[in-house]
Amino acid sequence: MILIILISGIINKIHLLSNNTLEKGNTWDSEKSKLELDIMGAEQFLTQTQTLNFERLDLSAWHGFQEVITKTEYNYEQMEFDFFIEKEAYLIVHLFIKDNYKHSIKIADDPKQNSCLKIDENGKFLSNNSIENLRINVGKWNHAKITFKENFINLEINKKLFTCEVSVDKESSKIGFKGSYHKSLVDNVSLRTGNKIIFKENFSNKNHLSWPFFVSLFSLIIISIILISYFDKLILILISINISLIIYYFYLVFFFVGNYPSINFGLNNLKNKEEEYIENITEKISNEIMNAYVHDEEQKIMFIGSSQTEGTGASEYKKTFTAILEERLNKNLIETPKEATESEPMIINFKKKINIVNTGISGLTSVELIDLYQEKWIQLNPKIVFINLSSNDFSYEIDKAIFKKNIEKFIEINKKNNIKTILMLEANSYEKGIENQFHSIMKKISKENDVYLIDTNEFLKEKDSTGLLWWDFVHLSNYGQQLLAEYIFDFLTQKLNINQENDL
Repeated sequence: MILIILISGIINKIHLLSNNTLEKGNTWDSEKSKLELDIMGAEQFLTQTQTLNFERLDLSAWHGFQEVITKTEYNYEQMEFDFFIEKEAYLIVHLFIKDNYKHSIKIADDPKQNSCLKIDENGKFLSNNSIENLRINVGKWNHAKITFKENFINLEINKKLFTCEVSVDKESSKIGFKGSYHKSLVDNVSLRTGNKIIFKENFSNKNHLSWPFFVSLFSLIIISIILISYFDKLILILISINISLIIYYFYLVFFFVGNYPSINFGLNNLKNKEEEYIENITEKISNEIMNAYVHDEEQKIMFIGSSQTEGTGASEYKKTFTAILEERLNKNLIETPKEATESEPMIINFKKKINIVNTGISGLTSVELIDLYQEKWIQLNPKIVFINLSSNDFSYEIDKAIFKKNIEKFIEINKKNNIKTILMLEANSYEKGIENQFHSIMKKISKENDVYLIDTNEFLKEKDSTGLLWWDFVHLSNYGQQLLAEYIFDFLTQKLNINQENDL
């Protein structure tokens, strides 16, 4: 009977693990899942078991940079939690969340990054005060205790005390955690008011006994009764069953539950469905772009690219970098434009409306986009074309010679049609630690063909300490979108000749 109960318990545990997700726990919201422009891994992080593997919150699951916030507000005085941070990782703890800002603490592998933060609704750091001498046990579990005082916060890490000067109105608030690309885990979160625990979370399935336990218990009892009447060595049979189920249990925990499709798996899967994808989704979107702009006679600046160009990662379309740029261009006159020269005539007329044509389509490479451009989008008569490509070509392992040929084809078509070409080094988060080899090809093309190139990759890397720029290694947050829009605006108004008198 003991063995039967043990086997039933193992089956019960397997069932609980396979149904332990953030969505079913119904305590936390995943911020990625709220984005208007869908981002890879957002839904899976909320609905799949890998997020809570080993009954701990893994903020690096499903391509990292994950952020969770409680559904409920709490009026608490003290927070405690355990955390694990691997090399090059960090954890941001949101202590106090309002509609337009968060008071947070950043705990990192790099002691220079440990800080008290005030973050606006888009991810920009409004204040960033370093926490001196704070060091954690990298690659090991740490314990944190955070206590609110009148005008400061006590932060106790592994029984060592640190202080953040911060003024927080004492009222109910949600709490949350945000991770990096590298592994950061959270467990055993609790909130207290006085000596009373008002919230506790250990990221385990809230159920203790599930229907498989009772079904398996009943079934095994019946099977045992039947076997007793036929076999003398029932104990050996039960032990064999027990061992088999234990092996199956560890298989599920350490292999199935512990692994999930990597980004390369997702990209390869997408490429395997390329023909269907192009025929259906791409055809639909490209036609929508044509229908939206083919009949208007406004000045047009076109952006060609994939999901980063589309604006994936923005909370809503009006916060994508192209939408911000269009609004800025049409609202702001240039008081002191760069003077024209014979080699560089004026380009943009600010007395006429400027439309930004965003042709970004998720998942595409230069191979598909050059065909769409020369067959369709060139008919929209853009005056300037920004080409923001390389990430998908690099990830899909497109031949470098083919990539170079496609980019040069864009330039050739544009020169024949008197269109200005601007190459962009499609930005990637430096946290991934992988150099995009296609960036060097873009730089070479720029020199050989005498066209402008803007290094958005290096620009955003330099701005990384000013806020939360990324939702994964290639898609920008609202703040990242803002920075990119400002950078391109400055380029258009300072590097290119723009004034109020001449057409594009």
